[in-house]
Amino acid sequence: MSELRKLVLFGLLVILFASTATFISQKYYNSVDRDWQEFSEKTVRAYVLHATLIEELGYGGFIHHFKNLVLRHDIDYYAPKAQKAIENALAIINEMRELGEYDEKNTQSLTETLDHYLHNLLTAQALIRQGKPISEVDKLVKVDDTAASAALNLFNEQMNQKLAQKKELLQNDFRRAFYIHIGSILLFIITLIVFIYKVVHSYLAQSRLAKEALAASKAKSDFLANMSHEIRTPINAILGTLQILDRDFPDSDHNPLIKSTIYSTKSLVTILNDILDITKFADKQLIIEHVPFSLRRITESIESDYLPIAIEKSIQFEVNVDPALFDSRLGDPVRVRQVLLNLVSNAIKFTEFGSVALNVYRKSENPDVDVVFEIKDTGIGMNSETQNRLFKRFTQADSSTTRRYGGSGLGLAISKSLVDLMKGTIHVQSRPNYGTTMTVTIPLFPSEEELNLMSQGASQCHLDLTDRVILIAEDNPLNALIYRSMLSPTKATIQVAENGQEAVALFESLDPDIILMDIQMPVMDGIEACRRIREKNAAVPIIAVTANVMMEDIETYEQEGFDDHVGKPLELTLLLGTIERFIKTEPAELKS
Repeated sequence: MSELRKLVLFGLLVILFASTATFISQKYYNSVDRDWQEFSEKTVRAYVLHATLIEELGYGGFIHHFKNLVLRHDIDYYAPKAQKAIENALAIINEMRELGEYDEKNTQSLTETLDHYLHNLLTAQALIRQGKPISEVDKLVKVDDTAASAALNLFNEQMNQKLAQKKELLQNDFRRAFYIHIGSILLFIITLIVFIYKVVHSYLAQSRLAKEALAASKAKSDFLANMSHEIRTPINAILGTLQILDRDFPDSDHNPLIKSTIYSTKSLVTILNDILDITKFADKQLIIEHVPFSLRRITESIESDYLPIAIEKSIQFEVNVDPALFDSRLGDPVRVRQVLLNLVSNAIKFTEFGSVALNVYRKSENPDVDVVFEIKDTGIGMNSETQNRLFKRFTQADSSTTRRYGGSGLGLAISKSLVDLMKGTIHVQSRPNYGTTMTVTIPLFPSEEELNLMSQGASQCHLDLTDRVILIAEDNPLNALIYRSMLSPTKATIQVAENGQEAVALFESLDPDIILMDIQMPVMDGIEACRRIREKNAAVPIIAVTANVMMEDIETYEQEGFDDHVGKPLELTLLLGTIERFIKTEPAELKS
């Protein structure tokens, strides 16, 4: 059972215990209150009956009328009143007997005395009618009421005793209810303290685990960032050199080998990027952007990247874009391109004969928003079992597929995750030996804003930067040499600083049009150099050129004042496109 479930269960037990204890104590209180109320009512009634009985029997009642009857011999006046008083007294005694507050012996004495009085009342009337003198009548009807008087006198004493006894019983019950109530409160407080202790203990344990998880996550991120940086730095030199050779020796007999090596190097970078993306998905750090971009630029770049590979494999590769499709869209161009690159790369990889086609068109149900990217190939295809696990990480058709075609098994899993993040769908149709069709539908709203061309311009290979000054801050001599070679056809004046401090000094003396700034440098790093340059000139474009490509790093560079970020290893067209985009915003003739 999980700790949370235990806490919830314990909390419910605390509530149940508190409710039960409160119910029991309340029940005792109610019982005591009810008993006391009943006793009080009976006691009051007994006192009222006792007082009424004395009134009916006393000198204002029966005895008074009986004496006057004997003395005055007025039967018509006094006899009915005496009769009525004694009947009332007998009724009161019966009610007191039912009430149970009178001692039975006393009530019996009273009843016998009243019966005797009633008998003598009749006797007195008969004697008076016979004309007997008062003394004789009085002597003959005299009643010994000693026992009745004693019973009446004992009432108060007996009632006080009963009251004391009942009061003691009620006090005991009240004390018991009070102790139960106090005990339940104490037990509730104790259980509440235990519950709070468990909650606090659980919270501290969870906080400790969260801190440990954060520390482990940070250690993992730091490790991946360092690994990425250390791998990208030498790859940058390899890929940069190969791109320069490809550009400068297009007709060389070794050019096909150069192109193949470039492709292999980019594949290695793709695997590295895939690993980083998987980590971002796991840590929920990957964010989808919504910026204007050109669909045409994306499809052209994909065609440019993969047409040479298709030609080398002797298969046909074509890109077909619906002319009616609105070109400017809002979305994440980097992630859209990444998905298409993965799918097209797979299609070409698994196609030995025939063709691969990328078709882009509008979805009929929502033509203004939904864009459909269809990748069709005539490759090896796949069975239903393979399709069911197609988008799982590190999974390919079988081990022979990995041995024959290579790959990490991450590309399709990442593509599926990216499409889901962009609120799109991805479907596959395939048959073994009959090819595969991957259909991706992504909602991309039309945009009238200025396009983000993803630094992919047609003029980049012939970029003329005569009279422009480019300042490069790079501590690695090989990287600096590669940058010079990459940018030499632009005819720009290129100056290299070996650290951030030297870059700040050269900025003051050169007034460059753009600065390409490495981050990790001795003496002064690129971030500090950017801050100092911004203090002197907030307008000059500063591009972070670094092997640090983690999302948090890119966000930091943006916050510190960098205009853009180009990750290593550098792609020549991307670097030139970025430079062209920023330098064009400030024509040379307008510089002061």
